[in-house]
Amino acid sequence: NYYRRKKVYTEKINHIITPSIFYKDKFIEDGVSDKKIDAIHNFINLKDYYLQIEDEEYALYSGRLAKEKGILNLVEAFSNLVKNNENLENIKLYIAGDGPERENIENTIKSNKLENKIILLGYLNQKDLREYTRKCRFLVVPSIWYENGPYSVIETQAIGKTIIGADIGGIPEMVLNNQNGFTYKFDDIKELESNMKKIFEDKELADKFGKSAKEFAYKEYNPDLYYEKIEKIYKNVLGEK
Repeated sequence: NYYRRKKVYTEKINHIITPSIFYKDKFIEDGVSDKKIDAIHNFINLKDYYLQIEDEEYALYSGRLAKEKGILNLVEAFSNLVKNNENLENIKLYIAGDGPERENIENTIKSNKLENKIILLGYLNQKDLREYTRKCRFLVVPSIWYENGPYSVIETQAIGKTIIGADIGGIPEMVLNNQNGFTYKFDDIKELESNMKKIFEDKELADKFGKSAKEFAYKEYNPDLYYEKIEKIYKNVLGEK
């Protein structure tokens, strides 16, 4: 509100670079001219994610264990999936991270006797998280509040794994529905369950989406291309050719 009152974005900044189209649109809604804004996805060192992938048939969540992250929706959807599909006897959900909802999740696991199905890993360092990511069937990003350009998505796609993501914030411009993963209505637990079932039942589809995800990552998160885009923007702002 302070920046709005002082017209910082509309009058005192020459150019704005956002890490998502979603965020760019929010600035435009706030009165900033679209000519003053460029959206460029964040980059990573892609070489660090060139890993041998495996498939140990589990879903993975990585992030804060908080309501806005949709973790409770994910636990409910996965619990229903296990309950409704006896044929999916080997599936598991690994949860990496910590936060205020951990106790609620632990209680849900115990009350539904899912100790062998939902495993809480706690906080993982980057190396260990990559290990779990390269062995998962897919990553779930179930946020129920705005996400901008989650690094969990960027890193998972760079490894070459598919993602099921809520259609909120910047997620849908990274997770392309039925191309490199699935998106679903962010508060629809049944649709999340259905999408997880599809990927668990169809390894070929998971592999296809994973391959597309890696191709997308090498196109969108390439540091050299990012530098070229940033350089071009700076030159335009400075009036250079």
